[in-house]
Amino acid sequence: MERRKRSISHYSHYIAASPEKTFPLLCPVREYEWIEGWSGKLIYSDSGVVELDCVFIAAPFERIGPETWTCSHYEPPHRVDYVRISPHTVIRLGLTLVPAGTGTRATAMFVMTAVDQTGDALLADADITTCERHFRPCFLMLDHYLRTGAMLPRTEALALAGTP
Repeated sequence: MERRKRSISHYSHYIAASPEKTFPLLCPVREYEWIEGWSGKLIYSDSGVVELDCVFIAAPFERIGPETWTCSHYEPPHRVDYVRISPHTVIRLGLTLVPAGTGTRATAMFVMTAVDQTGDALLADADITTCERHFRPCFLMLDHYLRTGAMLPRTEALALAGTP
């Protein structure tokens, strides 16, 4: 058996809103409200928003390209997991929300696995900071939206996060 590359990383961030207010926004339909440039195509959902076994297509990583996502765990308002499949990678994304004072400790966790040599190359620079590089700007945008009701421009979120 040829063993492929795998990267596991996580990142936690304080959000100034309760899990009950934060959780519904972790949805491929609701992300249009707070993520500038978000593009997701809902394929299947009985409710029209995130739910167990809903399926959608999105491409948040330009290098990886379009991924088919399915919700594999749905426990409002505390946890939602997605399995993301592309031609070269499989990613398990876990999002947990835990009450913290008057807000929420939001944690994202990636388990990224290559399925071929191209996937190995895509994951070559993945390390324990991969999730932070991706989710720090996202959580900044989410927190801003929950505090102000307005979208934080992606360039501003990237600058605040110290991400090029």
